[in-house]
Amino acid sequence: MIELSRQKIPALVLDFHGQFGDPQGAFIRQSHTRCVDAADGLPFSPFEVSVTNGKSDWKHNSAAIADIFAYVVGLGGMQKDLLLNAIQDAYKAHGYAADAKDLQTLPTIDEVLKYIELREQKQKIRNVAARCRAILEMDLFSSESQSMSLLDQIRQGLVVDLHNLMSEEHQIVVGAFVLRKLYRDMFSWGPANSIRLVVVLDEAHRLAKDITLPKLMKEGRKYGIAVVVASQGLNDFH
Repeated sequence: MIELSRQKIPALVLDFHGQFGDPQGAFIRQSHTRCVDAADGLPFSPFEVSVTNGKSDWKHNSAAIADIFAYVVGLGGMQKDLLLNAIQDAYKAHGYAADAKDLQTLPTIDEVLKYIELREQKQKIRNVAARCRAILEMDLFSSESQSMSLLDQIRQGLVVDLHNLMSEEHQIVVGAFVLRKLYRDMFSWGPANSIRLVVVLDEAHRLAKDITLPKLMKEGRKYGIAVVVASQGLNDFH
């Protein structure tokens, strides 16, 4: 990673133990990479959509969010379907089902939780809110006014320090949303003939089931993104 910085190649690092983001550590001292503490909230909304991805982007994003929560908290098929519908309910409440030309305001975490609870009562399906609440109420995302800043930070190199989060479950969901944010944004970068960014995942077993990581590894090279995954056992890898 230090050698990459010498070659002017930035790194996006998901740091589960805090060693890469240590201001006195070798990497930060020599690369001057910025570090953000995930416990302070990620500077984007998980519900953000893009007009360039078409009118149905909110539906695709709803499905991706439901997939992330399903594997992190262990939802069954019917529970995952309820969560998907609740997320879409929140989007619809902001006008996304209408044929609007302009982007609408984004749903909030509290709204999604409310629609989950309403659908649980209506559909007689239990434990979706109970399983998701610990994540939804943790303030893992900061204000939407900063939603565009993360892309610029990633392009210059960024350490996302996860070690101050309360549990491994929170670390995994934050890592999942950071990878999804990068995957969605990379298409706006355009094709590249050289490496623009290296994604570094130490303790790779924690994100072994991530739904975005395989897509990022397959499609990222075209946009100048390389991925390094590291773990102590081969069984941690597909």
